[in-house]
Amino acid sequence: MSENKPIQYEGKFVLTTDGSKDFGEIRAETGLQEGKIRLRKGEHDEATDKGFGEIHIERPRRLKQLQQNGYNRARDIVADISRNYDAIHQAGIAGIYL
Repeated sequence: MSENKPIQYEGKFVLTTDGSKDFGEIRAETGLQEGKIRLRKGEHDEATDKGFGEIHIERPRRLKQLQQNGYNRARDIVADISRNYDAIHQAGIAGIYL
């Protein structure tokens, strides 16, 4: 699942292992707004434990969970979900990807 290539960036976006900032796309037939799937570099606030993007996903507790599930980095799970799943179901404040 995971690739060990160094993380690269284009501006505020994390690049895929192939060098694109687009991990995939959401199509109109999903019923969601169409658009590219991208991973922002992001930010994390230690005081509130809130944030977004790679920096938030890779905070120590979450990074350990990712690694226990076979992913080296946030980029790897975004790539896996973008390539291998085609539905998102709401589950509280998080999504469940199928």
